[in-house]
Amino acid sequence: YIHDKIKSAIESQHIDTNFKPTIIVAACEDAIAPARIVRAELKARGTKLEILNSKLELYDEETNPFNVHYKPWTGSWSGARLLLVDKADNSRTSIAKFIEFLQSKFGEEKAGKADFVEAQIGVFVLHNKLRPKAADLPEEVLNGRYFVGENCENVQIAYPFNLDNTPMTQPVAHGEHASGAAPPPRKSLDHLARTRSPPPVLTNGATSIRAMSSHYVETIIERAVEEQGLVAKLDPQVLVAATDSALPVARALRQYLRYKAGIAAAGGAPLHDYVILNAQLEVYDEDANPYLAHLHGTSPGGAASLAGKRVLVVDKADATRVSLAKFIASLKEQVAAAHASAGAGGAGAGAW
Repeated sequence: YIHDKIKSAIESQHIDTNFKPTIIVAACEDAIAPARIVRAELKARGTKLEILNSKLELYDEETNPFNVHYKPWTGSWSGARLLLVDKADNSRTSIAKFIEFLQSKFGEEKAGKADFVEAQIGVFVLHNKLRPKAADLPEEVLNGRYFVGENCENVQIAYPFNLDNTPMTQPVAHGEHASGAAPPPRKSLDHLARTRSPPPVLTNGATSIRAMSSHYVETIIERAVEEQGLVAKLDPQVLVAATDSALPVARALRQYLRYKAGIAAAGGAPLHDYVILNAQLEVYDEDANPYLAHLHGTSPGGAASLAGKRVLVVDKADATRVSLAKFIASLKEQVAAAHASAGAGGAGAGAW
């Protein structure tokens, strides 16, 4: 459905000919998925584009398409036509702020380049919510460079590529636990029409693919936590996503652990909060701005701060186990080295 909406918008609004973008910028982490679809459709029409994430790093899926990562982008804004892609235009505040951020980057390069050609910005959103907007976009964007997959009423939208946009996790993602409040009553699995049966395997030539819905992924996580006694055996304090693409899994896992912790807190047990770190040990922060979750800084004290902590490494799949084993070994080395340099004798993390 999403792919069809994007394809239809590109065809009917003539994005490839009316705007002719040269760079795609995903406004947030969850906008990477629609940005990739936009790029694929434009590429099919003869336009080859790079994708930058919200930190303006190059989204690289050519080096290793099974473990997509980011690398520094060394391009120029001079003469660029940027298509800013986001999931939804809700209050319009975050899109407006991101455009201001991009314009500041243009200004920095322009100040040091006499022959700088003004860059242009266009916006593509999957959904434009028909509601009062809290911010304005530049007139040149609204007049000819604002593209929409679908106008819709002001309702919550559960995207298949955003695990926090499901009925179970959406309220928790908006900060209730940050204030110490108990989680809201949880809807039953039957109400959410989930299934305990794995989705079918699809075959495409020599490749076999199993397409997982967000509901099924959550079901797997819940079942693993309950049946394998994750809290009783480890009771993790920190979740470390082994790759960028493991962050959505870590987020869904944290939501369920927070849900369980909220129930325990209602019975008098202390309320847990679970910190998520990415592979570079940066804090994944969705409480500062739940609509634009971001990474900021390193965990307090860097790798040394993991010493004595119960750490749960999260990844999507254990295939050959090589990358997972290497990541754990590297993480332990970082913790031991950082702790030793602090004069603490090289103690490692408490449990893995």
